Amino acid sequence: GAHAYKIRRPVRLPFLDFTALDARRADCERELELNRRWAPSLYLGLVPVLGTPDAPRLGDPATDGGTPIDFAVKMRRFPDDARLDRVAAAGGLGEDLADALAARVAALHRDAPRAAAHTDFGTPQAIAREVEGNLDLLGDWEGLGDRAAFDAVRRDSLDDVERLAPVFRRRRAGGAVRECHGDLHLENIALVDGHPLPFDGVEFEPAFRWVDVVSDLAFLLMDLHARGHAPLAHRLLDRWLQHTGDYGALQIVAHYLRYRALVRAKVAAIRARQGAADAGERANALIALARRIARPAGTPRLVLTHGLSGSGKSHLARALVMRLGAVCVRSDVERARLFSDGPRRYAPAAGDSTYARLATLARLAVQGGWTVIVDATFLDAHRRTPFRRLAARMRVPFAVLDLHAPADTLRGRVARRAARGDDASQADTAVLAAQRRDDARALRDEGAAVLEVDTGHDVDVDAVAGWINDLTLEMP
Repeated sequence: GAHAYKIRRPVRLPFLDFTALDARRADCERELELNRRWAPSLYLGLVPVLGTPDAPRLGDPATDGGTPIDFAVKMRRFPDDARLDRVAAAGGLGEDLADALAARVAALHRDAPRAAAHTDFGTPQAIAREVEGNLDLLGDWEGLGDRAAFDAVRRDSLDDVERLAPVFRRRRAGGAVRECHGDLHLENIALVDGHPLPFDGVEFEPAFRWVDVVSDLAFLLMDLHARGHAPLAHRLLDRWLQHTGDYGALQIVAHYLRYRALVRAKVAAIRARQGAADAGERANALIALARRIARPAGTPRLVLTHGLSGSGKSHLARALVMRLGAVCVRSDVERARLFSDGPRRYAPAAGDSTYARLATLARLAVQGGWTVIVDATFLDAHRRTPFRRLAARMRVPFAVLDLHAPADTLRGRVARRAARGDDASQADTAVLAAQRRDDARALRDEGAAVLEVDTGHDVDVDAVAGWINDLTLEMP
């Protein structure tokens, strides 16, 4: 009917013991409590199982008496085709759904409880144990295909655990380790009433869910990569970053992408040992993915947009994120994060603070190995200079995308955007008019590679992405 019911098998495993009725009831209650944070409309309540093992029946906890022989989690039922792995396989996982999922996950991460100081969740020692455990099991697996490739993954993984230990400690101290979902991949997300709802989070093992928020997100990103949806993974990461402002996560995303691929490879290897068809092939494919996925696409670049409001800067930046595997930092988003609505948001001091934050975020992205597109007007040379100097210090190619369109096109775009009210930008036609008076387009003599882009017509995004990929430090 309209509902589904979940009961626990009375099993004893190394990491759980459900042989006692009280333990099964407690786990049902934990599942309800934890998953109602993510999908309250799916998790309806705890239901006693009454009668006998030969003639069981679901009871009504409000009216039925008798002694329960078990307990069930009552859930709202949804079609199998609503699971996002099925949606993706049918070609229905598009940019809008990825954006909605990024917003949902970011909000849930923001509100999740932080790990207490006395726990070891998210410490370098705990992370090392998890990484080494996965590697040891896979290293002993008799079905391992490319031993040399696995050994390279092992070395990279262990080197990262040591190298990133200060980052892990800093993020834990800053509250990034939280009570997350723990098993966040497409099979555990459903499209319900038009909204993506993560469900079936881990309740039985705290260490699996008390993790850095970016570790939780990385499971989903890795799953998208594994299913051939890398551009949507790039978009989802970029949107999650804009929602959370957690650009420091870029220093460890690559580590967690590799780790999550190896976790899934371990599970597949265990199933292969149990005789599951194709599990061994999947395990080896995931090990290969683990090696590829931990490397952001290409050498990092620092790219600025330049253009008036309505010139298509954000639209092009979003498209380039998906093509390049880059991230974008937007002045409108960061300005709103720093300043509430009102006249102060566009005061000169607010501009100084906004551009300083953009430079900080660009540095974090490049340090993590990511190409970063800084989406702002950059109409004044003194706004561009710190970024050019930053690129020089970090020894990465620097470029400017100079966007322009006819005046009527600009005014129409700005007016339509203002009428919709669905964008972080608050620029209107008056702001555009002021920009046109103050614009100084002297870019060629600033030591930057410049690409002029006419957005009055359809833009060849692949050509722009190719130009960025061809940038070198020697370009003027």
